[in-house]
Amino acid sequence: MNKKKKQIIEGAHRLFIEKGFVHTSIQDILDEVKIAKGTFYNYFISKNECLIAILEYAKEESEQQRKEMSLGRRADDEELFIEQVTIRLKTDKKHNLMALFSTTSFMSDPELREFMFQQHLSEVQWVAGRLMDLYGDDLREIAFDQAVIFLGILQHSFQVTKLTSQKNHSLEDIIRYALQQVRLIIQHQEQSSTVLFPFERLERGENELSPQLKKLIEKLIQNPKMKDKVELLEFLLAEMKNESPRLQLIESVWRTLSQSHEPLAPYREMLYMLWEYIEKNNASRR
Repeated sequence: MNKKKKQIIEGAHRLFIEKGFVHTSIQDILDEVKIAKGTFYNYFISKNECLIAILEYAKEESEQQRKEMSLGRRADDEELFIEQVTIRLKTDKKHNLMALFSTTSFMSDPELREFMFQQHLSEVQWVAGRLMDLYGDDLREIAFDQAVIFLGILQHSFQVTKLTSQKNHSLEDIIRYALQQVRLIIQHQEQSSTVLFPFERLERGENELSPQLKKLIEKLIQNPKMKDKVELLEFLLAEMKNESPRLQLIESVWRTLSQSHEPLAPYREMLYMLWEYIEKNNASRR
């Protein structure tokens, strides 16, 4: 990441936690980092964009680590899944995101509310997909329901642990417990059971995803702000148009592009969609 941009993000992060997001002005950030207003706007168009960059940085860090963990390991390994869930929670703690959330009123800001909704939905979809990796594609119809149950058990288990004297449970212990409960539910789930959240209605179909992603990449190639990334974007587009796209190369490009932390909204959306594209294609080839 650009040194100056990282400096702004770190300074804003400190202020958002100390003063609260609402009570921190752009001028406060300028004073904290000792930069001119024009320098700030070279990287962010608003205070919201700065906050989103902080949250995305943490998310992308955990996603990268999840991918690295999976190399050379079976997708149906429960311990791998537990480690992947753990790393997301540890990354959030490392970046002090809970303190940041407590000072930010996401629901009162439409842009931030939509961003957080998409972040949460993305995590539920990831868990649903991983549950299918663990227990088979026959789970597809109820995968989203089980992901919601799993995350619900996690959330309330963490809260009760904090409120009681049961402090000796590790993150891994609680995640393993939640997974055990979901596994029991899946094993005893009747085929005729009510499905609250049909997975197919909530995930983006591959036939819909690929054209949208290509169109978005084409628009980014035409954007003057993307001139330093045009070569990678053009390579990505050409590879996706191949009859048999080379997923390892696409994933390598995704990894490179995701490290830039570009605040432009269409660029962020492209990264999310590209990750989804990689995951879907990897799953279809297993």
